[in-house]
Amino acid sequence: MSDIEGDIPDLSTQSASSEQAVTSNQATESNQTGQSQQFWQTTPNGEQPVDPMERTFPQHENFRPSGLDCGGVQTQSPLQTQYQNTRSMGEEIDASTSGGPQLPPFQAPDLFSNSPDAGTEISYGSLVDVATARWFGMLATDADFGTISTEGYNVPQAQIPASGQQADTANFWNTSTGRPPWALATGHTTWEVRQGSNQEASRQSVPDYSLWKSPNALTLQDNEQHLFEVFVARISHWIDLFDPLQHFCTLVPRLAMFNIGLLGAILALSIRYLSLNSSVAAENLYERHDALRYYHESLHYVQNAMQYSSYLTSLELLATALIISAYEMLDGSRRDWERHLQGVFGIQRSQVIHGDTGGLRAAVWWAWLQQDVWAAFRDKRKTFTFWRPVKTFGELNPWELAARAVFVMAKVVNYCAEIENSGEENNIQSRIDAADRLHSMLDDWERHLTIEFMPLPRQTNSGDVFKPRWIQPPMFGVAMQMYNAARILLVLHRPSGGGLNGFMRRQKQLDKYAEAICGIAVTLTDYGSSVASSQCLFIAGMCTSDERKRHEILRLIGLCRQRSGWPVKPMDDELKAIWDTSDAG
Repeated sequence: MSDIEGDIPDLSTQSASSEQAVTSNQATESNQTGQSQQFWQTTPNGEQPVDPMERTFPQHENFRPSGLDCGGVQTQSPLQTQYQNTRSMGEEIDASTSGGPQLPPFQAPDLFSNSPDAGTEISYGSLVDVATARWFGMLATDADFGTISTEGYNVPQAQIPASGQQADTANFWNTSTGRPPWALATGHTTWEVRQGSNQEASRQSVPDYSLWKSPNALTLQDNEQHLFEVFVARISHWIDLFDPLQHFCTLVPRLAMFNIGLLGAILALSIRYLSLNSSVAAENLYERHDALRYYHESLHYVQNAMQYSSYLTSLELLATALIISAYEMLDGSRRDWERHLQGVFGIQRSQVIHGDTGGLRAAVWWAWLQQDVWAAFRDKRKTFTFWRPVKTFGELNPWELAARAVFVMAKVVNYCAEIENSGEENNIQSRIDAADRLHSMLDDWERHLTIEFMPLPRQTNSGDVFKPRWIQPPMFGVAMQMYNAARILLVLHRPSGGGLNGFMRRQKQLDKYAEAICGIAVTLTDYGSSVASSQCLFIAGMCTSDERKRHEILRLIGLCRQRSGWPVKPMDDELKAIWDTSDAG
C-alpha cells in the first residue's frame, strides 16, 4: 500500500491541548514512510539526531545563539534592544492595527474571524522543538557567510568571516549600515528580553507573545514600501491560488508589520522576484545578492525567537517557513528547494497541520503541497505528505473541491514515482490496478464538479491554435488543468494493451487532455495562476506531437514565465529534448 494511503486518524476535530497533540503524533509515528523516517532520524550534516532536551535550537557556527551566554543565561542580543512601554506576558498584538484590542492566544483579529486558527501548545522537548530545530539548522547550513557577496551592503569586509571561520554575529549585526532600517533600534524594539531568565523560564505555560512581537508597527523606507507592495499585490496571489480567503494577501502582511522574521522573508522574496522581472521593478533594479541581507535578518530573528514555545507554534513561523521555501523555489536550486520543502513538512507534521486544519495553517499546507507536487514530479520521487482526507468529494464546497485537485495530483505523482523507482515495472497487473484506482478517483472528482467549473462563453478567432476555455476564477481553471494533467500522467504510465487500436485510443485521450489544459491556459492572464498553469502546460507538451501546437505551448509557457519570473531556467530546452527523443523513436 502506498504511504499516502496509510490509515491516519481523523485529526480535524482534535483538541489543541498539548497532551492530545503529542498523543496524535505518536499514534501516526508507525505510519511514517521511508522518507519521513529518514527526515526524523538524521540532521542536515548527517549528525546524530537532535536531542530536544539538550538543545533548544541548533548551535551553528554561522548563527550562534547570541541571546544566551555560555552559562545559559539570557543576554541582550543584537535584535533584542529595550523598549520603555513594557507589556505583560500573554498579551496578543492585533496585527491589523497598532494599539488595537488585545486578543486571546492564537485567535486571529476580528477582521479574519471567518478563518479561525486553533493553536497547538506543545511542551518543551516535543516534536515541535525537534522539527523546528532541524529546519533552522538546515537554513543556517545553507547560509554560509563566507560565500556571501557584500557588494552594495556597505558592510566592512573585516566583519565577514571567512569560510569555515566562526561568525561573530553580534558585531556583524550591530553594524547599522549592514542591517535593514526597520530592524534597528528606533525607540521601540522587536521584543523585550527579561534579564536573568533562562531557557526553562521562557518555556513556562504562560504565553510569551510579548517577548517576540513588536509592540508597534515596523516602519519601512520608500524602496521597502515598493517591495512590500509587490508581495501583497503580486506574489501573494500565487501562494493564495487555492485559498479563497487569501490569507497571504490579507492576514500575513499585517502579521509581518509586527514581526521582523516574517517581514524580512517577505522583502527577500520580493527582491528575488524583481531580480527576475526587471519590468516590474520600477526605477530600482535588483540583483540576487540584494535579497541576502533581508534573508539573513529573518534567520537571525528566527534563531532568537525559537527559545519561546509560543513562537514555535505561531502563525508567523509557519508563514515565514513557507515564504522562505518560495524564495528557494525562485532561487533556482532544485536540491535546496526540496530540502526546504522537507523542513516545512516536518514543522507541519509536528503540529498535526493538514488540508482540513482551517485558517492560515491550512493555507500554508495547500501552498506547500503545490510546491511539493511539482518538485516531486521533476525529481521522480513521492510527495512528502501522507495525509488521508476524511471528507469525501460530496462533502466539499466548490473551493475545497478545487483545492482537492492538487491532492489528487499528488497521488498520481506518487504512482508515477513508485513505478520508476521501486522496481514495480515488472508487475504489470499491480500497475494496472493502481492506475485504475486513481482513474476511479479522478472520475469521482469530476462527477462532483459544480456549475462553477463550467466554461463561460468566450470569443474565438479563426487563428486560435487551441479553443479557449474560460473558467473563472483562475483557481477553478487551474484545478481543471491539474485534473487533465493527472489524466495525462496516468495514461503515460499505465501499461497499455498494445496494438494499433490501443495506441490510437491512447493518443486520442492524450490529445483531449492536452487540448483542455492549453485551452484554459489561453484565457489565464493573471499572475497568481501563472506558476501552476505553466507546470500543467509542460505536462501537456510532453505528449504533443503537432508542430504548430508545440510552438503555441512554448509561447504560453513563455507568457507565464514573464508574469511570474518562474522557472528561473526556461523549460523550452527540456521540452524540445523530450520532443527530439520522441520524434527519433
